[in-house]
Amino acid sequence: MKNRQSIRRPGHDYAAPGHYFMTLCVRNHDPLLGVVDGQAVILSEMGWIVREEWQGLPERFPTARLDAFTIMPNHVHGIITIVGAPLAGARPVDQANRVDQGDVQAPRSDSPTVRAWASPAPTLGTIIGAFKSLSDRRCREIVIAARPGHRFGCLWQRNYHDRIVADGDDLDRIRGYIRDNPKMWRGDPDYVPMDCGGDPCGCPPR
Repeated sequence: MKNRQSIRRPGHDYAAPGHYFMTLCVRNHDPLLGVVDGQAVILSEMGWIVREEWQGLPERFPTARLDAFTIMPNHVHGIITIVGAPLAGARPVDQANRVDQGDVQAPRSDSPTVRAWASPAPTLGTIIGAFKSLSDRRCREIVIAARPGHRFGCLWQRNYHDRIVADGDDLDRIRGYIRDNPKMWRGDPDYVPMDCGGDPCGCPPR
C-alpha cells in the first residue's frame, strides 16, 4: 500500500461497475487540509470543503457510491463504487459471440462487438475531475477572500492514483488501510511537519 502508483489498466472501461480505490494529493504535498491530532484529523476550512464536495458526488453522478474515505493533511484516500452492471474485475465480452476479449477492444471481423459495458455513464476520470475542479474553485475563493490579490495556483497535484479493487478481501483490506491512515501518519511517505501556524491558506493553527 506504500507504493501508490497508478495501475490504470489500458483498455479498461472506467465507467464499468466495481470498486475503485483512489488517492489524490495536494500540490507540493502541502498540509492544507488539516492536522493530525492523535488518531484523528482536525480539518481546516479547506478540508471541510473537500469533505463536502466528496460527499456530494453521488448527487452529481447517480452511478457513484461512496465507501471508506479519509482526509489527511496533504492527501485524500477514498473508495468509489460505480454501480449498474458486472464488477470492475470482469472483462469486456463480445455479446454476439461470447468472446472474452480481455483488455483488447478490437471486434471480430465477422460481426460487430457489443460490449457489455457500453454506456453513456460517466467514467471514474469524469467523477474525479469534477471533484477536483469544484473543491479547487471553492478553496481558491477562500484564499482570495483572505488575501486579495494573492495567487493561489491550484489545490491538487495533477492526475491521481487509482486501483481497481480485486475482490471482497481486497476491499476489506483497503477499508482498513483507509480507516487506520491517521494513526499511521508519522510513518506515511507523505508525512510533513505541521508548521504552517494558521496561515490563511486554510490550515488551522497548531
